[in-house]
Amino acid sequence: MKSPLIRLLARDDASRLLHFEQNNRAWFESQIEARPNDFYTIDGVHQHIAELLAAYAAGRAYPCLLVSEEGEILGRANLKSIQRSEGNAEVGYRIGHSHVGKGMATAALDQLITSARQTWRLQQLHAYVTDDNLASSRVLQKAGFKSDEVVLRLAKINQRELNGKRYTLVLNQ
Repeated sequence: MKSPLIRLLARDDASRLLHFEQNNRAWFESQIEARPNDFYTIDGVHQHIAELLAAYAAGRAYPCLLVSEEGEILGRANLKSIQRSEGNAEVGYRIGHSHVGKGMATAALDQLITSARQTWRLQQLHAYVTDDNLASSRVLQKAGFKSDEVVLRLAKINQRELNGKRYTLVLNQ
């Protein structure tokens, strides 16, 4: 499979994004905290997109989609909690279950790092990963992130509270 196109989320992505989220809900909820049920409606996704695009307009987020040449959503990638005055942000990504293990997370993370350096002019990126999510930890480590903090009760997944780690990447300007 070719590398995905990574682009800014748009308002007209709502129906495709709802389809992607519904199709991957069980997979995502086995890895990360569940979204509220009302998210999984067209109105919920429209609201979600509006909130993300407002945060983007305010310089607090960079919400992206990974899409195939045909326009299928393969995953999501975000810079969030951007604090330009402090020079840092969080990275996050979620890859559709049928595309895991194909380099999508690595491609998304590489794009986010490039954007953080060149467009946003940030000095540090942080990512939070539960101890159970070894694949995400490997992707982060491969990109140069270092584990620098233990986070107790990072997430609640399937009624289990999970600990995790914060990973940090120092960006050389």
